[in-house]
Amino acid sequence: MPVVICNSESQLSKHIPSTLSELRLADLYVNINTDNRYIQGQVKWRGQLLRTKHRTLIKTVIEQ
Repeated sequence: MPVVICNSESQLSKHIPSTLSELRLADLYVNINTDNRYIQGQVKWRGQLLRTKHRTLIKTVIEQ
């Protein structure tokens, strides 16, 4: 799965496969910086808040 870059939760929902049943969209919000190299934002996964500036962590979280 490619790295998903979205500016809103609703935009992100279009990229998440339904097979990831454990992933709650309400717990995942990614706020994207316009910089092409980095993501500035926060990811909430299973209630745990992760802060990141790197796409690979976003990809890892989404793929779980």
